[in-house]
Amino acid sequence: MDPALLRYFVIEIRQHFRNVEISDDLLGQALQLSGHRGDHIWYAIGGFLNSSANISKLFWSSGQGAKNAEATRSTLRTLFSIKDDSPLASRKLRNDFEHHDERLEEWFAAQKGSGQRLQTRVTAPRGEIKPEPVCFQRFYPDELLVANNYSGNTVYLKEIWIECARLITIADEFLAKP
Repeated sequence: MDPALLRYFVIEIRQHFRNVEISDDLLGQALQLSGHRGDHIWYAIGGFLNSSANISKLFWSSGQGAKNAEATRSTLRTLFSIKDDSPLASRKLRNDFEHHDERLEEWFAAQKGSGQRLQTRVTAPRGEIKPEPVCFQRFYPDELLVANNYSGNTVYLKEIWIECARLITIADEFLAKP
């Protein structure tokens, strides 16, 4: 891999790590606000998931683009000691956010006629709301778990954060070299 291209990839990866950090800070602040400000919480979750998905795209080729993309991504994963079971590997939940319109229509069609009160987003610990709401997306703040109830995709934000914190150090050490 061209050393200059490698450096540009690491710079991009580092920037997205920083975006995850900022989103995590925003989420922490939103959770501290009285009444769990849902709009702030979901804004931070969206930023967190999109930035971590962009990191994933840089480490795993989406199958499109340059012919040597997989070789490039393999070099990056080796440099960062990333395993295939990394929490950054899956982009399923991010895809649910990105294709929100399609998922929402499918979910609504599946729920229509159920007679149940539907909510698009709920932020609450398990069991706090009785009966449990029928909702499209759910955030369990005590677990830092985000779930898309329609697709069944879930992600623990803390697992992604831990992986990013480990990788930030590697990126910084690499970029400190001339």
